Amino acid sequence: AAGGLVGCTISGDIRINDNYVFATSILSSTSDCGGIVANNGADLSIYRCKVFHSSSENYVENVIGTSSTDNVGGIVGYSAGRLGISDSEVSTPITGRERVGGMVGLSDANIVMRDCDNSSNSQIRGVKYVGGLIGYDNGSAEVIYCEQRCAVVASQGYVGGMIGYSTGYSSLTTIYLNAQVQGGDYYVGGLVGYAMHTTVKNAHFTDAVRVNGPHDVGGLFGKVENCTIKSDFLEENSTFGVIVNNKEEFSSSAISVGGIAGCAVKCDFEKLVVKASVYGNKYVGGIVGYMSDGGSIDGCIYEGQEVKGVGTTEFIGGIAGYFASSTSCKNSKNRGKVIGTNRTGGIVGAAVKPQLKLCYNEGSVYGGQDTGGIIGHIDNNGGGDLYISSCYNNGYVTATKRCLGGICGYVDTGKGGNNLVHFKQCANTGTVEGTGSGSGNADGMGGILGEGKFSIKVEYCANTGTVKGSTGYHHIGGLVGYLGQNSYGYDNYLKIEKSYNTGEVYVTGKSDAVFVGGIAGHLEDAATTCRQVFVADCYNRGTVTARSSKGRDNAGGMVGKASFYLDMYRCYSSGVVRSANGGSDLSNGMAGTHEDAEVLYGKHENLYVEKNTGNTWWGKSFNNSAKSNTGTYGGFDFQGSNSVWVLDGTTNDGYPYLRTTPF
Repeated sequence: AAGGLVGCTISGDIRINDNYVFATSILSSTSDCGGIVANNGADLSIYRCKVFHSSSENYVENVIGTSSTDNVGGIVGYSAGRLGISDSEVSTPITGRERVGGMVGLSDANIVMRDCDNSSNSQIRGVKYVGGLIGYDNGSAEVIYCEQRCAVVASQGYVGGMIGYSTGYSSLTTIYLNAQVQGGDYYVGGLVGYAMHTTVKNAHFTDAVRVNGPHDVGGLFGKVENCTIKSDFLEENSTFGVIVNNKEEFSSSAISVGGIAGCAVKCDFEKLVVKASVYGNKYVGGIVGYMSDGGSIDGCIYEGQEVKGVGTTEFIGGIAGYFASSTSCKNSKNRGKVIGTNRTGGIVGAAVKPQLKLCYNEGSVYGGQDTGGIIGHIDNNGGGDLYISSCYNNGYVTATKRCLGGICGYVDTGKGGNNLVHFKQCANTGTVEGTGSGSGNADGMGGILGEGKFSIKVEYCANTGTVKGSTGYHHIGGLVGYLGQNSYGYDNYLKIEKSYNTGEVYVTGKSDAVFVGGIAGHLEDAATTCRQVFVADCYNRGTVTARSSKGRDNAGGMVGKASFYLDMYRCYSSGVVRSANGGSDLSNGMAGTHEDAEVLYGKHENLYVEKNTGNTWWGKSFNNSAKSNTGTYGGFDFQGSNSVWVLDGTTNDGYPYLRTTPF
C-alpha cells in the first residue's frame, strides 16, 4: 500500500485537515494506492485537502498508481471503514488496473462526499471499475455538491463519469459533470457505469460531455437496475445535450445505447426531457436502448437532434430501442429524427407485449423493414390481448423495405386468435412513403398499420396523411396495408370499424400486382370456415389510385383486394378511385377485386359510393347533392346522442362522420 500522507488506518476516529500533497510518484505495484490514504479501516474524515501535480499535461503515467495496481484513488485507495471527504480537490493523473477512482478506488462501507472537485487538469485510467469520483462502490455512497471535470477511460468496462460500479443504495445530489467518458466493453455511463438502487437529483451536464463505448452505453447509466429515474435527476431547465457514441469506432457496432440508459432492468422513467444525440447499431433509443423485466416510461420527451443507427441496424426508437417484455410507455413524445434499418419506430423500435398509450411522434422516421411512426414491430405471441391506444403520428415516416405504417409497421399475434392487438383511437396525419422493393407477395404499408396477421382490431382510428408506395409494396391502404395469413388451417380475426381515411392513397409506379384501398390494401382469411373478417361503420374520402397496366380493378374505395371471406357493413366512399389502364379508369368504390368465390357469400350491406367516384360493385350510388341527407345512407345509425354516425350538413364537408372517433 502507498499513500501520499498515510499508508494505513486501522481503527478509531481519525481526521485529516488542511493538507496539500504534491504528487510525483505515489506507487504500489499490487493494490491500495491513494493520494492521501492508501488503506482505511477507521472512521476517517478528510477536510480541505488537495492532491495535485506540476505537469501541465492532462495525463502523465505513474503519478498515483500504475497500470498493474488495484484500488487506486486520488484521495483514498481502499476504504473498509466509514469515510467522509469534504472541500477537497484532486488535480493529478490517476492510473490503475481495477477499482480506480478520482477520489476513492474501492469502498466497502459508507461514504459521504461533499463539495469536492476533480480538476480538468487530470485523467483517470484503468482496465475496469473506473469512475470519476469512485471506482467501485460496494457500500453506499452519498455524493453532494461535487464537480467532475476530468476524462475517465477504461480499456474494458464498468466505467462512469462519477462512479464506475455501484451495488449499494448510492445517491448523487447537485453534481456537475464536464467530462469525456470512454469504455472498451460493457457498462459505460455518463454518471454511473453499472448502477443498482441509485438515486440522482439535480445533475448538471455541460454540452461538452461525450460518452463512448461498445455495449450498454448511456448518458446517465450504462446499465441500471431497480431504479425510478425522474425529472429531478437533471438540473431544472438543463438541456442535457450529451452525445452518446459520437465516435464511429464504437457507434457502428454498439449494442444497447440510450440517451439516459443503455440497458434498464425493472426501472421506471418519469417526466424526463432529453436532448442527447444517440448513436449505435442495435437497441438504440433517445431515452433507453433496451428495457427488460417490465418497467415503464411515463411523460418523457426526446427532442435531441437524432437517434441514429449506424451501419445495418435494428431496434432503433426515438424513446426506446426495444422492450423485452410487458413494458408500458405513455404520455411520451418524440420530436427528434430517428434513423434505422430494421424495426425502427418514432417511439419504440420493437417490443414484446407492450402497452402504448398517449404516445406522440413529431419527428421524421427513416427505416427499412418494420418501420412505424410510433413502433416498428410488435410481438404478441402468447401474451393475451394488448392495446395500442390514443397514439398519434404527425411526422414523415419512410422506409425502403416491407411493413411500413404511420403508427406501426408490423404485428405478429401468433396462431390461435387469443392474442388480439387492438389499435384504438390512433391517428396519423403525417406522410407515409415507401420507396424501396419488397419481397414476397404480402408487403404492406398503411396510414395506421403496415402489416399484421392472425388477430388484429382497428377501431376509432383515422388517417388524414398521404400514403404513397412504390411497386415494391403490394398492398397499400389508408389505414392498413395487409392483414391476415395466407396459410390454410389458421383462423384470422381481423376487424376494422368506426374508422376513416381522408388522405390520398396511391402507388407511384405501374404494376398489376399492387392493390390499393382507402381503408385496407388487402384483407385475407385463409380459413374459410372462420369468417371473422369485418369492415364496419367506416368511410373513405381520400383519392385512391392503383396503376394497373391492364384493365384490372386493383383499387377499391374501401378495400383493394379481399381474399376468401369478407363482411362489410355501413360504409361509404366519396373519394375518386382509379386503377385500370395506368390509373386513368374508375375502379370499384368498395372492393377492388376478390379472390375465391367465398368472398361473394360474405355479407355486404348498406354500402354507398358517391356517383362519378367509383363503380358500384357491392354498393349503391348516391349523388353529391344528396350527401347530407340521412335517407341516403340506409342502415346507418343516426339516432340519438349515442349514435354511431352524425350528419349535420356542415361538419366533414356535409358528409356523415363518426361520433366517437376523436379526430
